[in-house]
Amino acid sequence: MADESINGLLNYTGLIEATAQTIPGLSTLVKIGQIAGILFIVYLVFLMLKYFLTIRQARNLSSIAKNVQQINEKLEKLIEKDKIDRNHKKSKDGKKK
Repeated sequence: MADESINGLLNYTGLIEATAQTIPGLSTLVKIGQIAGILFIVYLVFLMLKYFLTIRQARNLSSIAKNVQQINEKLEKLIEKDKIDRNHKKSKDGKKK
């Protein structure tokens, strides 16, 4: 019985020594995990900012497209009016001669 308890104690001591040797490795892994977590959070913040900026840019682009379309419509009206005025002037000049 005494031999068994001594062997059990030696095994327990060996387990403690093995754990003590692996703890520095575990602490390194824990630190790497913490760093990875922080980087992941920073990446998520970056993605959210990018998302909001993209939405804002899309709204601005939509507004610019509407303005361009309004300008094109106005220019078409002016071009049509100019064509009518030119045709009218040509017809008046032709009648006078």
